[in-house]
Amino acid sequence: MFKTESMKKYIVSALVVTMIGFVLPMAVFSQSQKGNLMGFVYGKDGKTPLDGAQVILKKVKAKKSDRTYNSEPTGNTGDYKMEGIPAGKYKAAIKIKNGKLYRTLAVVDIIGGKTVIRSFHLAPRRPFFAFFIEPCGIAMTVAGTAMIIKIIEGEESETEL
Repeated sequence: MFKTESMKKYIVSALVVTMIGFVLPMAVFSQSQKGNLMGFVYGKDGKTPLDGAQVILKKVKAKKSDRTYNSEPTGNTGDYKMEGIPAGKYKAAIKIKNGKLYRTLAVVDIIGGKTVIRSFHLAPRRPFFAFFIEPCGIAMTVAGTAMIIKIIEGEESETEL
């Protein structure tokens, strides 16, 4: 019976050591792998290739020590390619020739050993008042106005008593 218990412990220990020896290095290796990103950058119309633009990537949960990655300026076809980016999630921005920076809502997931294809276009800036001409904005304006009128009418009726 004693031999069986010691054999069980030996087998369990050997399995644990084997798992740590194989699985841990693979997990560390996959985290340290680098990936690539390529695609196109288009103008505000979403169709015209943008010449001279740069794609900029910064980690989503960036630390001060984290690096920002910049592509080379795009060619006349709007194409870009970034190589050797550590695996992880990145926020993307576009910098055009005149230095203006366009932030995007895009999150790019770089996968080690893979090339991710992602194209971007400059979103036209909408003026603040554009919200009020959309159905949701109109509904909120009407509801807000009705609430204010109701409050004012309520105050007037209390003062009349």
